[in-house]
Amino acid sequence: MLNKYARAFFTRVLTPFAALLLRLGVSPDTVTLIGTGGVMAGALAFFPRGEFFWGTVVITLFVFSDLVDGTMARQSGRSSRWGAFLDSTLDRIADAAVFGGVALWYAGGGDDPVLCAVAIFCLASGQVVSYTKARGESIGLPVNVNGLVERAERLVITLVCAGLAGFEAAFGVPYIGVLLPVALWVVAVGSLVTILQRMVTVRREAAEAEAKPGRGRGRGAGTRRSRRDRAGRRQLMRERMTGALYGLGWGAVKRLPEPAAAALGRAIADAAWRRRGQGVLRLEANYARVVPGADPERLAELSRAGMRSYLRYWMESFRLPVWDAARIRDGVEVTDLHRLTGTLDSGRGVILALPHMGNWDLVGAYLTTGLGIPFTTVAERLRPETLYDRFVAYREDLGMEVLPHTGGAAFGTLARRLRAGGLVALVADRDLSSSGIEVDFFGEPARMPA
Repeated sequence: MLNKYARAFFTRVLTPFAALLLRLGVSPDTVTLIGTGGVMAGALAFFPRGEFFWGTVVITLFVFSDLVDGTMARQSGRSSRWGAFLDSTLDRIADAAVFGGVALWYAGGGDDPVLCAVAIFCLASGQVVSYTKARGESIGLPVNVNGLVERAERLVITLVCAGLAGFEAAFGVPYIGVLLPVALWVVAVGSLVTILQRMVTVRREAAEAEAKPGRGRGRGAGTRRSRRDRAGRRQLMRERMTGALYGLGWGAVKRLPEPAAAALGRAIADAAWRRRGQGVLRLEANYARVVPGADPERLAELSRAGMRSYLRYWMESFRLPVWDAARIRDGVEVTDLHRLTGTLDSGRGVILALPHMGNWDLVGAYLTTGLGIPFTTVAERLRPETLYDRFVAYREDLGMEVLPHTGGAAFGTLARRLRAGGLVALVADRDLSSSGIEVDFFGEPARMPA
């Protein structure tokens, strides 16, 4: 994305310097080689020793050679396939040096195997991002997608945060060193998303190319079946992408420092809010019903706060498995708790009917981990199935018994738990069975479970 906005600006800025080098008799290939050598020297001489500030300074002095050599080639009329090949090849080497240097630091003095692995993933996924587009184009497909994180984004995010993190060691600025781990996780997730975006695009373009007239003369039924098959494959790809992203979130966010995880959640929420997608528009329509008379600015404030609250839920949920009992208890404030515990102590079962408000999983963990009270609940089956299985395993690890709402066995199990004096917690504001009753809800009809 940065290529779209920044390349033209920096090209204009560096054009006079490129013209000067040409007058001095320097060739574009020479600039490419010197720039790559400088980046490698800065990354591999400074980063493995934890000197991120000075390493970033050196890298920044040479990294703009990628723009200078191209500008020189165009000005001199010496653009060639060899030059393009050399430039792309050395870009990959320079990127590997940057993330390799970071990985060496965490493998050595940084002493963090997880971040070392993340840096290696950034290195490898960056190469795959480039390969997916090149391979797609080599088989005659346009690959009309850039993706979330291209080379420019990878370098800017990593180098800016590495340089700022280096202030802690170079100038004693406290706490700023956390920026580099955050940057690595952001680049890792963004690179994975970009790979999946390009794979989906190539899959779609390949299917469209195969379906063009002249490729076959099948009957109408065969064409419809082919379309259904393609739609099914696209749905399967989307489900796999969703499952992979949630899995990465569970694995990555819990390893971040808590302030970094909170900041990441706010950044994702703000980015989604600025896109003004269907979810945000629906949220503002709901707020307009609940807060009559709110002007567009007020609705925008509410929807932004709502998105931040939603992402806060996810960040906290991803981190719950690594919170201890004290941290969980500190996150929940309860009034009149004796009404629950007293009833359970008397041997009677209790039903907690809860709305979708706050962090439901945190309260569940508070009951099981903080108070030692097990309970049974019902969960809606999610797609993909792997995501549902992950949610069930996650909640069972927190001490909950989770039943699927489909299949017909949940009601009998809940009744047995209540007769045995147990606790049943149900999120009771959604009519998943479609057999509820219609009520007036903020002036509009809505169906509630009954």
